[in-house]
Parts: sequence; structure tokens; C-alpha cells
Amino acid sequence: MGKVRRGNSSTPRNPLFQTTRQSKKRKVMLGWLHWKNNKVVQIRQKDGGGSRSALFSPSDGYDAIMDKCRSLFFPNGQSSFGKIEDMQTSLARFNRETIQPVKDGVEFSIKGYQEETKLSTLRIFLKTIPKSDWDNSSDDELELVDPFQSAQSLLVNTTPEERNTVEPVQVELIEPMDTESADHAEIIAPAENSPVAFGPLVGLDPVELDDTLPLDNMTDTNIPQVRSVEVHRTTVIKDCIHHFSDRNIMEDHLTLRYIDERGVDGGGVSRDVYSAFWIELFNSSAEGCNQVVPFLRNDMGWKEWEAVGRVLAKGFLDHNFFPIYLCKAFILGCLLGPDNISDTTLINSFIEYIPAEDRECLKKALSDMDNITDEENDDLLDILSRYRCRTLPRKETISKVVNTVAHKELLQKPKYIIDCS
Repeated sequence: MGKVRRGNSSTPRNPLFQTTRQSKKRKVMLGWLHWKNNKVVQIRQKDGGGSRSALFSPSDGYDAIMDKCRSLFFPNGQSSFGKIEDMQTSLARFNRETIQPVKDGVEFSIKGYQEETKLSTLRIFLKTIPKSDWDNSSDDELELVDPFQSAQSLLVNTTPEERNTVEPVQVELIEPMDTESADHAEIIAPAENSPVAFGPLVGLDPVELDDTLPLDNMTDTNIPQVRSVEVHRTTVIKDCIHHFSDRNIMEDHLTLRYIDERGVDGGGVSRDVYSAFWIELFNSSAEGCNQVVPFLRNDMGWKEWEAVGRVLAKGFLDHNFFPIYLCKAFILGCLLGPDNISDTTLINSFIEYIPAEDRECLKKALSDMDNITDEENDDLLDILSRYRCRTLPRKETISKVVNTVAHKELLQKPKYIIDCS
């Protein structure tokens, strides 16, 4: 009887086992943001940038990611914009917010980033600033003029100089309603010394004026209940979603306040809570530039997104508060349905959704496709390929191609969220 050769049990050759071990690594999409001409731009593939995929272990931290970015975008320490040694470098999250190597005593890691964002595909950017520009400008100035900055720096009708003087807590993500169109939402009180005019009462049932009506008809059943909601500033999203999960909150007179913070709510505190809620939501659960679209998270289901919809509606009904950076096509999709949005609205929203440096290229292609240069055509193909468009655009089809991409990004991807609204 022949001998049975036994393999080393500690090193199994099963391909399934090897695949399982490799699957512990996470795929991360890497990009490059560079300070150029007094603004931050995303570097395209033809200039040495583009989107690059890399595998990282969950324990890999800031230094490992930085080393990989430097090797990809600065091979041999060189790039089309200069040497890596002449750059001030940092890393940024998917929303272009700068990553701190250590925050609150906890080191940055792929595992922590995944648990924080709940994203299926992680994205990290290398941010580079020439040291000559860095030496001549403060870090705050460089951050504030970054067009990819978080929603905290998105102010309406302000110049860069004005934005530098505004504190983040003062950001108002609202657009005042025209008083002529919002008379129904306002109570106009007469002046204290204005005369009171008396005249015949027209259109009223005499019984309504009877001063001997029974008390049963004068109950407070129709008066909305007053509900006070307290939230922590550091967990404003979680706390608001918890309270707004109750559908009856829409019928109550609501006041919002922060826990352990003094202040009487005359409307200002509530508006500040709504503002903080949307800033945090945009930073953690939305993507886009001038207009943003929420994306799905593993920790937010139907109940949570339904609560977000109530936050939006209640803030508007009670305070005329509306986050104007929420994508117009997305909002109309929630109200009218994804299939009832005009092509013009879709394309205009998509133009505001994409980064600023891509905007002009796409606008020119839509308006004058025949006269774009070869370089502009390469840029156009690079833009569309980032949104997984596999159709070659031509003059006759460019509008349809962009409309299809816009429909996918702004309506199809967040379709579950739209259905919850």
C-alpha cells in the first residue's frame, strides 16, 4: 500500500482560501487635487492625475496612503506640476475636507474611515500646494477659496473677501422667500398706534358671533401641541433622525435647542439646528459641488431617510428654511417623480453638480461641439468616463449622452432615497 503524501496543513492551497485572505484588503479610489491659479483643481489623467485604484489593509493609516499617492502621482518624485519635494502635501476625504493624521487621539486608518463614512467605495484625494504659494498664504485662506470645500463655506452672494470674515456657525443654508409670494406664511402685525377700522362683518354665520356658545365647542383639540426637541451639537444628525422618525412631529409646534447650551428659541436656535443638520449631512452623506445629491449609506434605511424628509419639510414649513445646495433635479424628482423632470433641468443641475474645472468644458461641448479642440475633446471624454459613460459623444448625440449621465447620477442612484420622501 503506497504512502499518502500529506501537505502542510498550515499553508492550504485551496484557491478559495487565498481569495478570502486577499478580500480583506479594501479597494480605495485615489485622486489628486492641486493648487493652481489661486484655486484648487482636480488633475485629469492626461496631466498625470485621474482616478487610480489601490488596495489597502484595514489597518493602513495616513502615512501608507500618502506614500501610495506620492508614488502614483509623482513617479520618481516628478510630475507635470513640479517635484514632490517642492509641494506641501496633505490628504482629503471624498468631500475634499482635509484629513487629520490624528484626531481626538485616534490615528486615521482605512478601517476607521470606512466605519465613519459607511461608503461602499472609499475615495481619498492627495492635495498638493506649491511651497511658494503656501509661504505667501495662510492655511485658512487656502482652505476658504477651495471650490471643493465642505458645505460650511458655501455662502450665497458673498465675495471671497466676505467669506474670510464669516464664522462657520453663522452659515445659513437658506434662501429668503419673496415676501410677495410668501404672504401666507407670515403674520403681519399692525403698528401699535395704528387706527382700528370697524365695519360690517361680511360672510360670517351669526352663530359664530354668538357670545353664549357652549364651552364644548371651544376646546383646544385643534391647537397644535408644543414639542421641545433637544439635540447634541456633536450628534445632530443622529438625534434629529431619532426625533423626526415620529410622523406626528409634523403636526406639533416644534422648538429645537442644543443640550447644555443656553438660549431662548425665538426661531434662531431652531434655524441653527436645521443649519447644523444639513451641513453635517452634506459633509457625510452627499456628493457634488454647487449642487449636491445624497447617497446611500449602510446605516441609513427607509425609516432614516423618511425622517430626513420630515426635517426638510418641517424646517421649510416652520421657518421658510431650505438647504439651497440640494440638487434641483433631485428635489423635483422627490416631488414629481424621477420620470417627470425636463431635460433642461437635468442638464443644468448636472453642470452645477460636477467640479468647476469640468463645467466650462461641458458647457462648450453642449453649445458648440463642432468647434472644440482636440484637447477639449480629450477632457470631455475624461469627464464622461469618470461617470462610467461608454458612449462616444458627437454633435447629434452630446445632449442625449449628458442627459443620460445626469439622469443616472442625480435620479437613478438616489432612487431609494427619492422613494422614501
